Amino acid sequence: MNGRSQVSSETRAAVEELIRRHGYRRQRRRSTPTALVELVFHALEGDYPVEITKGVAEVAREHELTVGISDLRCDHAAGDAWLEGCCGAARAA
Repeated sequence: MNGRSQVSSETRAAVEELIRRHGYRRQRRRSTPTALVELVFHALEGDYPVEITKGVAEVAREHELTVGISDLRCDHAAGDAWLEGCCGAARAA
């Protein structure tokens, strides 16, 4: 199914026959990895993050991009330097 050269012709024929018999359809192969847009929010609360997410999702669909969403709430370990930049002022207050 993956086109590997290490598969014998007999095994390849048997797999192809099973695929045909059961009507399996291969997924379309992408030549490039799926592009990802990651939205990182301090907190997913209120209308603001919802509206931003809707807008980003709409544009992402138009460009065949995948959207990921992270809600930090400043209690996730995203790396010390990044976390201090994000939440250092809030913790000092």
